[in-house]
Amino acid sequence: MSLKSFSDVIAATSTPPGRSGIAVIRLSGQDVVSIVRPFLSISNFEPNTIKFSAFKKGSEVLDEVLVSYFKAPKSFTGEDMIEINSHGNYVLAKKILNALYQGGARSAEPGEFTMRALVHGKIDLVQAESIIDLIDAKTTVAAQVASSHLQGMLSERISEIRKQILDLVAHIEVHLDYPEEEEMSEPVHYLSILEKVAKRINELLSSFSKGKIYKNGVVVSITGKPNAGKSSLFNKWLEENRAIVSDIPGTTRDTIEEWIELEGIPIKLVDTAGIRVSEDKIENLGMQRTKDYLFKSDVVIVMLDANSGIDCSDELLIGEIDEEKTLFLINKTDIASDNEVKDYVTKRFPKSEIVSLSVLRDNDLDRFNLKLISKIEQLFKVNSSDDVILNNERHEESLLKAKDALERVEGSILNNIAEDCWVMDLKEAMVHLGQVVGEDVSNEVLDNIFSRFCVGK
Repeated sequence: MSLKSFSDVIAATSTPPGRSGIAVIRLSGQDVVSIVRPFLSISNFEPNTIKFSAFKKGSEVLDEVLVSYFKAPKSFTGEDMIEINSHGNYVLAKKILNALYQGGARSAEPGEFTMRALVHGKIDLVQAESIIDLIDAKTTVAAQVASSHLQGMLSERISEIRKQILDLVAHIEVHLDYPEEEEMSEPVHYLSILEKVAKRINELLSSFSKGKIYKNGVVVSITGKPNAGKSSLFNKWLEENRAIVSDIPGTTRDTIEEWIELEGIPIKLVDTAGIRVSEDKIENLGMQRTKDYLFKSDVVIVMLDANSGIDCSDELLIGEIDEEKTLFLINKTDIASDNEVKDYVTKRFPKSEIVSLSVLRDNDLDRFNLKLISKIEQLFKVNSSDDVILNNERHEESLLKAKDALERVEGSILNNIAEDCWVMDLKEAMVHLGQVVGEDVSNEVLDNIFSRFCVGK
């Protein structure tokens, strides 16, 4: 979807299809009132009001609805907007929508309402992206990060950084044009300004690893030999019998995946098939998938059995792991000592992290949750407290380019290169920062962003 005048009226259902209390049908565009009026039993439209009306198509009353009218520019899109709340029946909402199409509206493209808000200056690109992040948020913390961006906190931080650079550019350009009126300071003065600007950019960049896992989550796989307690742990986290638990080895033949939240971090749990020597082709396929997850998971929980001790299946598994991202969990300590298993792991992996517990005891699971969160914080450096969190790869890329441009300015100052070269790199830094909030971005970038939106948003 490219930037255009948006002179026509668009319409779409903003609520998901299916059975619900209401369905919200949204319209936006200059002639929205003239398109909607023939279908309603009301004749006058007052801005920022909700009115009860029949929705008619010819002599047929399709539904009784509530109609909200928002007059430009005081609307989400910055255009005249109308929202029709009908009863939440998919067939009924579709009939109303089709009537509006026949009346002159057209079907909105994905994200076109938000695109119009961007074009009319109601939001910037960071805020537009935060809307889809808010819709897709997997945890309350992810929603809070997206909400802070929607409120403009990241945009405000970018604006403050750009102003510092702009002030420096203005000072240098006045000196270049009127050297007798504007004298240059000592190099250390400009280096100090650049250091402060770089510090603010680095603060945002350092928050990216945290923001990324809040947004995308962490993949945590549970692996171990059959009957070690993997499925019991999986079900305990979910508080339901999602995975089959049995004393028969090899019950789990394939991976089972579910999302949970721990300390605001979305975690994709993967219960894998046990690894052991087997002649069963189906079971071997499950074990191969387990090995694949050992490589692509962010954290691997290796479950060992205190009751049965270490055997060839454990040794087969341990030979495949990456110690840095592995947590060893010794289960069944309620019926057996963990000494033998712990000694084995410690000898093989002296720096390993080991937790001994019984999955059946709630207090033990709480203790393990803390260890898992600590492991994630260690791997992703998410234990810092940031008031503004970066969570978007496009934003990170632009900030890194701005940082590089400022480092070139610093090099120019230290090497006594002419001030007009400083200005070129300072302006480049401003361009990259501006691209974060949507200045001078290509249609390709916009299409990529808005392709993630649903039709009604």
